[in-house]
Amino acid sequence: MGGILVAPRDYPAFPVDSQQLAYLIEHKGLVMPEIPSLDIQALNKADGLARLVTLIQMTWFCISFIARGATGLGYSTLEVTTLAFIICTLHTFSFWYYKPLDPQSQRVVPIDASIDQLCQRPGPDTTSSKTTPEVTVTTTTTTSPPVIASAPAAPATSSLCIETYSRTPLDFVKPPPDPKSLTVPFWYGFSAVFFHEQKAQQKPAQTMANSVTLPPGGLTMGVTIYTMLFQLMYHGLHLGFAWLAAFPSRTEFYLWLVSSGTDFVLILLYCLVAPLGAYNTRELGRYFFKHEATSIPELANMLPPWLKILLHAPFVVVYMAARAIVLAESLASLRALPASVYQDVNWPNFMPHV
Repeated sequence: MGGILVAPRDYPAFPVDSQQLAYLIEHKGLVMPEIPSLDIQALNKADGLARLVTLIQMTWFCISFIARGATGLGYSTLEVTTLAFIICTLHTFSFWYYKPLDPQSQRVVPIDASIDQLCQRPGPDTTSSKTTPEVTVTTTTTTSPPVIASAPAAPATSSLCIETYSRTPLDFVKPPPDPKSLTVPFWYGFSAVFFHEQKAQQKPAQTMANSVTLPPGGLTMGVTIYTMLFQLMYHGLHLGFAWLAAFPSRTEFYLWLVSSGTDFVLILLYCLVAPLGAYNTRELGRYFFKHEATSIPELANMLPPWLKILLHAPFVVVYMAARAIVLAESLASLRALPASVYQDVNWPNFMPHV
């Protein structure tokens, strides 16, 4: 993320996301330059042939996996983990079909406006007094911060909008959290444990993290249900196939079973508690803090920092520890496997695969 950078005349260039770009166009009169679809497709280095070969290989693995189970040959824990990752990869192929892969260029949009003008919060009558700044576009092909010839980036100066921010001065432009979202409380818990005292950067970032995934309109009920089913299926595979996989010892079997079960229970508990909390935030806010809240993060922000960590840390640490154990056991169990795991079914080998 961060393919488009905005360059005010008195501040270094910084990236904008889709929400911030729409804000600048709507409230600041920014004229968005036309970006041909071919320019976007040119950044996609994962061509169709590479995707096709990967899909063929995954199809062969799944068929071979089913054939091995039907003939009673058993599985290794690494095969079970691979099957779970294939499910994730199929979703990645679907949702990121047009996503550029490792782009090396950024489109810079110099603006004939100061950082104060860009960051000034719109009032009720700002739409009638919009001015259209002069906009030109340059493209740089480099991994270092782009050089803006038509709009020289001056050193960062004191500004009314240069406040504490984590990414860019336009951090205040973001959609309100969707009360029904399952992703917002999830990432809030991780940030509360690991980044609760994150300091603001002295200069704006040049890229944006891929973990910023909040949809503009929130998550619909259908997407929420599908997300819950996907999580349960992913962790359920580890739990269900534990009885068919080969383990060097009973201790490792129980360790895998407990770790997979812990992840499964935590995800199930989260999928049940998060919606209940989201629909009762107003009542919870009035009861505990004498103040209404509209979302779980807003309710959690009323807590002191130490209590945020105390409430979130046990779940986050236990979840990460259980996942680490499952991944480590996927490789550790390869040291001592029965001979049947190394046997193969002949007929899937006639299918094209690598």
